[in-house]
Amino acid sequence: MKKFRFSFLCLVLSLSVAMIVVPLSACAGHEFERQVFELTNIERAHYGLTPLIWDAALARVARDHAIDMRDNNMRGHIGSDGSTVRERVERAGIAARGWSENMAYGQQTPQAVVAAWMNSPGHRANILRAESTHLGVGFIEGNANSDFSIYWAQKFIIVS
Repeated sequence: MKKFRFSFLCLVLSLSVAMIVVPLSACAGHEFERQVFELTNIERAHYGLTPLIWDAALARVARDHAIDMRDNNMRGHIGSDGSTVRERVERAGIAARGWSENMAYGQQTPQAVVAAWMNSPGHRANILRAESTHLGVGFIEGNANSDFSIYWAQKFIIVS
């Protein structure tokens, strides 16, 4: 049984004229999300902190928030429906005793967005919160109606 890497399959789809055209960056989204996750854990390691655990459900929450920000041309911790990070996490059925989030807009690479967060005291504090245990990352490209070319979101939770 042959296995193909997701990014390779996306590349084939992106380059194919006969198939539905999928922007390469749309496929890179999940790869970018994983890179942000890895870079975040590298930053935590520099401070002797335990690595965070990737949480796919939390990544969906983060991605949905990034999409909401893009589609509603907004920036911030409150969703277009008035939801807070806590409400979005709970609505997804994720049990946590603590949560926080980082957002960013426009940075073109995982390295650039993590560097921006580490240079911001509040975002840095979220990344370096020792109690955090799980992380989900969301990435989405902007569209013709949005202010930014790229939207990023990180969702951190504390699980007992």
